Amino acid sequence: MDSMVRTLRLLSIAFNQDQENGSLSENPVEDNKEVHLGRFSLRRRLGEGTFAAVYLAHDELLKRDIALKVPKLEVLLSTNLRERFVREARAASQLHHPHIVPVLA
Repeated sequence: MDSMVRTLRLLSIAFNQDQENGSLSENPVEDNKEVHLGRFSLRRRLGEGTFAAVYLAHDELLKRDIALKVPKLEVLLSTNLRERFVREARAASQLHHPHIVPVLA
C-alpha cells in the first residue's frame, strides 16, 4: 500500500494537481479525500495486483465513470516494467468482448 501512496503522490505532482496540504493521507481514496490524476478523479480502489492498482474514477472531460489502472512506483521507475505495462495495455486493447472493458489511452 505504501507503494501506491508514493505513486499517487508522484503522479499528482507530475500532473500538477495540488492537494490542500501538499500531501496525501495513507489511504486517500478510502479517507474520502478527493484525489485527481490529470482529468480523472479517483473514487475508490477496486483492486490491486503486482504491477498496479485499479480505481473507480470519474473522467471529468467525458463526464463518465471509468476503471483507471495506476502503475506502482517500481513499475514507473523500471524501463523493462514500464514497457511490459504498455505491452499489456496494447494487447488488452485488441480484445473486444462484452465482458472486457475497452482500453483507452
